[in-house]
Amino acid sequence: FTKELDRALLSGEVDCCVHSMKDVPTTVAPGTEIVAYLPREDTRDVFLSAKYATLADLPDDAVVGTASLRRQAQILAQKNVVVTNFRGNVQTRLRKLAAGTVDCTFLAYA
Repeated sequence: FTKELDRALLSGEVDCCVHSMKDVPTTVAPGTEIVAYLPREDTRDVFLSAKYATLADLPDDAVVGTASLRRQAQILAQKNVVVTNFRGNVQTRLRKLAAGTVDCTFLAYA
């Protein structure tokens, strides 16, 4: 994900790049460096469902929508549910949730 921007930076096509730290590899491309970062936002997730109040309330085989591998692993470690890939901007995911495509989803609080 960051490689195209790294190439543009190294070729002089752009002067700087801005990334979400979750997308930055653990080692940066040779010739680049991280020169600044903002204070960390709230890292919590928000549980959203029209049917259930909490993750603990979900029945077995409930459909949980998320595109995050981290969230998928955390959810599957806690519950016997079906996790489905759930992409789109926030408005798109909220529309899908309201349409009943999934029983719940998680969004970043920040």
